Amino acid sequence: MDDSLKNKILLIDNSINVDSINFDSEFNEIITLDYLSHEKLQNKKIKHTVSDIFISDSEFKNLDQLSHNFLKWHENSEIKNLITYKNINLGKLFDLDLYLYLLPILKTFFELSKLIPINPNSIFYSSSKICNFLEQFDVEYRKLNQKNMDDEFYLDSLTYEINLKSKSLKIPISRANYKRLRPIVENFYFSLFKNKPDNLTNSHILVEFDPLKYNKLLSSFSNDSNYVIYNRRRPYIWNYSTFSILNKSNVKFFPESKLIGKHEKSFLKNSRFLLDDLVKNFNEHNDYFEKFFKVNNLSFWRIIKNSFATLCISRFNEYIKEIEIALIFFDKTDPSTITIWSETGSTEQIVISIAKSKKIPIFLLQHGIYHDDDSAINFNFFSGVLPKDSDYFLVWGNHMYEYCKKIGLNQKQIKIIGNPSFDEYEKDFSNQVSSKYILLAAQGPTNFALDDLKNSVFEKYISSIKQICFLAKKFQKHLIIKLHPDPNDLDITDYIKEEYPDVTVIKTGDMKELIQNCELFLCIDISTAILEAQLLQKPTISISVKENLGLSKSKVFEYCVRTDVNHLENYFDKIFNNLKFKNNLVLDGTKFLNEYLFRKNSASQNFINFLNNH
Repeated sequence: MDDSLKNKILLIDNSINVDSINFDSEFNEIITLDYLSHEKLQNKKIKHTVSDIFISDSEFKNLDQLSHNFLKWHENSEIKNLITYKNINLGKLFDLDLYLYLLPILKTFFELSKLIPINPNSIFYSSSKICNFLEQFDVEYRKLNQKNMDDEFYLDSLTYEINLKSKSLKIPISRANYKRLRPIVENFYFSLFKNKPDNLTNSHILVEFDPLKYNKLLSSFSNDSNYVIYNRRRPYIWNYSTFSILNKSNVKFFPESKLIGKHEKSFLKNSRFLLDDLVKNFNEHNDYFEKFFKVNNLSFWRIIKNSFATLCISRFNEYIKEIEIALIFFDKTDPSTITIWSETGSTEQIVISIAKSKKIPIFLLQHGIYHDDDSAINFNFFSGVLPKDSDYFLVWGNHMYEYCKKIGLNQKQIKIIGNPSFDEYEKDFSNQVSSKYILLAAQGPTNFALDDLKNSVFEKYISSIKQICFLAKKFQKHLIIKLHPDPNDLDITDYIKEEYPDVTVIKTGDMKELIQNCELFLCIDISTAILEAQLLQKPTISISVKENLGLSKSKVFEYCVRTDVNHLENYFDKIFNNLKFKNNLVLDGTKFLNEYLFRKNSASQNFINFLNNH
């Protein structure tokens, strides 16, 4: 058939520069494959269809469940033998990275599998990236003459933000450069550090701990005990406050240079030959991967093969080094206990494996308000906040204890200690002075669930924030928006600054101080900051954007207003003009705290006592 007689469909994804496309060409239909592309065309007033419409809600749910099955690729016995190093499965260490990489690919692949059959005799035009998808189908396609963007994995690039009074300076830094710079910075701080890690035995190890968040806990350690922080992803020190906290405490840390000597450097250099051999053998199992990575009996392995290999080589090289460093660290510290925040991170998995082999008890410390509906159980285990490998789960209070019992965890494994990071809140409460500003804790759609990739979720999130900006202006209140620190979280600054230039948007900063001085606290959906606001006796409202993972059934919303943005004005009016309503809202928060938190001011000592008794 003559091309001029065929239906021409243009597929737009975020790798395409839409300014270079001639939209006056005779495309019969334009389809956007992600939210940012949809937004760009919407701003240009170009008629288009969003790809979400080709997937039903039930298909989204099934695809989300299927995505977790693809993380089991490394459980195949032959593959597992190839990628096991010092009894640690290297493939399992980047489950989270792979999951976040796969989700948008699965969404696009599934959408195309639905779109193509209903458009026979069509020619599809798109970027070389999307044409890699189209190659897997029996379809005619044309590549647009554009430079393709390289795939980037989770946390391959970071943004460091420095707040300078009314302005903020954002410094992008790659993962590789961060790893190169980190030892230099660590050595500098270590030279000024009073607590040198000498003669350590029976140490209590705190993995990936934030000194700023656990200031009270670190300051409570006695000088006759060995407490050591082991951070490999998170810096030990990044400003004067964190340096001061660590320097005044009795906690110790090892810079990388104190763990890797000449012998270790030589070994790590030679380990690259092992890695090359490993990857070579790994590639010989192409047939297995072709059959494993399938959706609707269609393999998408060829789409991800090169990026997957790149991810494996990059991460395996990194993990071999991390395993060797962890083994040296264990020899130098002779741990008696290990405390972690999550079981999912690569550092945590490595430490857990070594601790298990040495029969060292592992404590998983609750570090946030978790989704507490039955529908969120699998998500909670996947994200590592519920114990699979830990010996004890240290929870904040009775509510989490009852939730763990309800889902079948061993009661003897669950210990109530409170939340060490909240111990200073009561002390700070007397110093607070409410300003005339509203604080919004905003966490946008993430890549942790397919639902979050829907255009409708992005649109509701952005429109909700714009409406909050409008209401703050109407009620003559300054609005501060605190974004989530995740580098992949959507930065909404550009969406609101033109219309609402007086709104302050920040990504870093002390949440406690921000809440302490606000008049009203708002958050998108659920956040641990709700508890912080209630501790500081602030009226608190949750703005409903998403409804996945049983959000609306969460216990916190029995004591905290949860509303969509359309009803928010009514609550603003009551809070700012009805003192009784405002006070009742604060009292409700206090009731929830009494149920959720155990002994609000003694958690640090409870934690220390627990460590010393094990």
